[in-house]
Amino acid sequence: MTAKTAETIQARAARRLGRLRLDSTPSRLRAVGVLLVVTTIVFAIVAATATNARRQAAQSAATQTEPRLVAAESLYASLADADATATTTFLTGGLEPPAKRQRYAEDLQTASTQLATLARHSSGSAPAWSAVQTLVSGLPVYSGTVEAARANNRQGFPVGAAYLRHASTQMREQLLPAASEPYDVEAGHLADDYGTGRSSGTLLAVIAVTCLMLAMLAGAQLFLARLAHRRISVPIAIAGAVVLVLGIWMVAGLISEEDALNRARRNGSDPVRVLSAARVLLLRAQDDEGLALAERGGNETRLADFEAVAARLGSPSQPSSLMGAAGAITRGASSTVAAEGLAEDFDRYLAVHRRVVGLETNGRFTQAVDLAVGPQQKEVSLADELNSELATEIAGAQRRFEGAAGDANSALDGLWLAIPVLGLLVAALALYGVLERLREYR
Repeated sequence: MTAKTAETIQARAARRLGRLRLDSTPSRLRAVGVLLVVTTIVFAIVAATATNARRQAAQSAATQTEPRLVAAESLYASLADADATATTTFLTGGLEPPAKRQRYAEDLQTASTQLATLARHSSGSAPAWSAVQTLVSGLPVYSGTVEAARANNRQGFPVGAAYLRHASTQMREQLLPAASEPYDVEAGHLADDYGTGRSSGTLLAVIAVTCLMLAMLAGAQLFLARLAHRRISVPIAIAGAVVLVLGIWMVAGLISEEDALNRARRNGSDPVRVLSAARVLLLRAQDDEGLALAERGGNETRLADFEAVAARLGSPSQPSSLMGAAGAITRGASSTVAAEGLAEDFDRYLAVHRRVVGLETNGRFTQAVDLAVGPQQKEVSLADELNSELATEIAGAQRRFEGAAGDANSALDGLWLAIPVLGLLVAALALYGVLERLREYR
């Protein structure tokens, strides 16, 4: 074979290969178009799923879980306050002070209202529903026993103290444990909402799918540039810019939402739990003191329980104690209660308690009752002041939660609509860019 013949064969083969490549170009362009559309759909689905999961968790925490947690806390605190108020009112003998009687009635009314609220949302949890049923059936029994104690006490019958002791025992052993169940359930739900709302997996998924979408558009851009010997496809470049803007929007929104939920937990729900625990223990200590006086030293377990409760509360100067944590919260937040004032009030309360116990131990019950609930009312007044201060701080923490949770919700506003709309725009632009090149081969 001569050199000329070989060159002719090679030229024919090159022409055939060129025609094959030219004939396969439309198919390759269609494949690129389909791949871009599929990638855009995946991008939109993953982005929408991730942001909606975060948004729904933030909404659930703000509008469902936390309000029910507050209702459960209010139910528990109202029952504890009703029991403590009934006990201290009993010590006055005869006709009760109208203010005390009204406070007791308001506590029971608040407890009934919050119980109705929790009952509407407890059917999905067997323990919470059982607890609600226990409270529904037990509250009338408790209030009836208190009324029996009150009636006997007004007539000077000693059996009134026995009725009061029975009512308090029912409150502590049945009603308060039942009231803690909905609180524990909602606290668990809130923890789940926080976990979903701050999940790093959703953020990583959004970043990954955005990078994948940008890489696919960049690859398509290079493919078309080599195919048509042009530098850029304007529609695909615009699609890439839209994806980049949407990706930045989503990442910034998710980071902002996570930061807001962190603030909601740090400055809102966590302080509520600490302050509520301190408030309930303080009410329990007040009830212990009242029952010990009502039984005139006949039941030393009440004073022992007071000491145990006081130990759990701890000293406000100890950061690890409940009162120390409560003081730190008032010190670190925009508070109307000074941390030093809270510590001083608690110290004075314990000092008065020791004086009351000293009088009671020496058999001077009349003087002990006067110091506790008499005209001077030093112990009850200090307990009420501490209770009011803690309630004020709880309300403040709840407001801080609401503000931060609102920020978490607003951080993702608009994305529920922007993702599908902009995703459709990206798909249309990418497809249009490919079709532009495809028309050149018709």
